[in-house]
Amino acid sequence: GNDTTAINAAITAAKTGRGTVYFPPGHYSVTSLNMASANGVTLQGAGIDATWIDAFTGATNMIDCTGATGVVIRDMQIGQGSMTPTPATGILIACDNNDGRDRFHLENLYVAGKFTKAALYIYGMHSSDAVNCDFYNHRTAGGTAVYITSQNVASAASDYLTISSAAIGTSDWTFTACEMHDFTNAGASGFPVKLNGTTQPVAQLRWIGGNISSSGNGVSGADQYIFV
Repeated sequence: GNDTTAINAAITAAKTGRGTVYFPPGHYSVTSLNMASANGVTLQGAGIDATWIDAFTGATNMIDCTGATGVVIRDMQIGQGSMTPTPATGILIACDNNDGRDRFHLENLYVAGKFTKAALYIYGMHSSDAVNCDFYNHRTAGGTAVYITSQNVASAASDYLTISSAAIGTSDWTFTACEMHDFTNAGASGFPVKLNGTTQPVAQLRWIGGNISSSGNGVSGADQYIFV
C-alpha cells in the first residue's frame, strides 16, 4: 500500500517542534514525502539494511526538501535499482524565496533508482554535508547520480512549493566517504556527478574519500563535469 499520508502526517507534526520522524525496521512505499519548508526536522531510520523507503509512483521527488533548512536524513535505504517507478529524484534539496537555506546533514544513506533528474539534486543550498552515503542512478538511457547546480539546469520541480531562482550559489558542501555512480549504457549521456553554475558559482565543494564512477561514456558539456 501507499504509506505517504501517514508519514506526511508525522512530518507535519515534527515541523511544529523541530522533531524527529523515526522509521522502525520495515518497508515503506511513498509517492513524495513533504519535507518542504521543514526547519530542524530529522528523518531517522533504523539502518540501511533495516529501513527501506520505496517509490509507489514515478515522476515525483521521493523526499522533497524544497525550502527546508537544518534537516537531517539518516540511516535508511531510499529506492532500489530495480524498481519500476521512475521518480524525478530520490532527494530534492532546493531553494524557495528565502536565501538562507543551509545546514543539511545526510548520513548512512543508500539512494538508488531510475531517476529522471538525479538520485540527489541540490540547487541553491549551501553549508551542508553528506557522510557515508551511496547515490546510484540506474537509468540506463542516461542519468545523473548527484546533480549540484546554481542554475537549476535540469528544471527540477517541487511537489509542494515553487522553486525560486537562486540568489546565492550552491556552495560549501562536503562529501565524506560517499559513492556516486551512474549505470548509463555505453554511448548514452550519463554522469556520476554534474556541476553547473554560470552566473552563480558552484564552489567550495569537498570530496574526502569515497568513489565517483560511471558505467557509461557520456560527453560533458561546457559547464558540466564528469569525475572518474
